Amino acid sequence: MAIRKVIWNVTHWFFQPLFWLASHSEKRAVQQSFSTPVVRCHQRDDFRYYENGRWVTVSGELMSGSTGIDRLIYRQSPLKWNDTGALLTPEEAENVFKKVGEHLDEGKVRWKFSDASSGN
Repeated sequence: MAIRKVIWNVTHWFFQPLFWLASHSEKRAVQQSFSTPVVRCHQRDDFRYYENGRWVTVSGELMSGSTGIDRLIYRQSPLKWNDTGALLTPEEAENVFKKVGEHLDEGKVRWKFSDASSGN
């Protein structure tokens, strides 16, 4: 039983700062979104677009190999605001995709849109 407690304490001590950092980064993006839209990577493949204190997750895929592109952005995935669950209007969705594209262009990332479904 004591070894489990030691493992728990070490794990907790090691990962707690990482969780705090992720939480702090999320709060900061939400705060910044009140003045200007923010785009950030989310997990491995997706992006988050923050606007007016809320966010929407844009599905994507990190490509590897000799495909010639680094990221694939799925346009057919449903986009919903996190606070209300409401689907984005076509104009809002187009603005989100535009901002994500600009974010990738700023980072000199080779990317393209896909009209396939992400499967998420």
